[in-house]
Amino acid sequence: MPRDEILFLGKIKLRVLPGDLTLAEFMDWWPRLTEKERDRYTEYETYNLITTAGRSQVLTYIGAPNLSSPVVPFSQYFSVGTGATLTVNPGDSHVNTELTRLVPSTYTVSGNGVDISTFFGTTQGNGVWSNCGLYGNGATASLGTGTLLTHALFSYVKTNTQTVTADYIVTLS
Repeated sequence: MPRDEILFLGKIKLRVLPGDLTLAEFMDWWPRLTEKERDRYTEYETYNLITTAGRSQVLTYIGAPNLSSPVVPFSQYFSVGTGATLTVNPGDSHVNTELTRLVPSTYTVSGNGVDISTFFGTTQGNGVWSNCGLYGNGATASLGTGTLLTHALFSYVKTNTQTVTADYIVTLS
């Protein structure tokens, strides 16, 4: 009997960008780069897990019979936190000590994956990042809103002298 199995793999690459880019400059330049060209800027890499709420959201999206169904975007906000985080679990409901959250800047679908890039300017998200995740299902710019759909450990110090992008690469295989 034929059957398909789907694996959800989320990889987050922190990439330190050259100079003091603005969001507009980033939006013009970044989408034109290949993955190989982007990898030159990679300074840190980690993997996520999809939370129980994230699994439910994916299944709701797959099962929605039409566009009028109440299905909301999966990756409304990328969030980073600074709280001590030793492990992540499927039952997690928040990014520990959430520092900031931003709407993803770009997304690029290629083959069986999507690269969701979130740009952090020199004044955004400065601090010691310990964990991160994607929020959806009613998330807003207010910290703590919406549903945490993915969660990952993260170890990076972001300073006000850097512009960076967090490339969240989700592969379904």
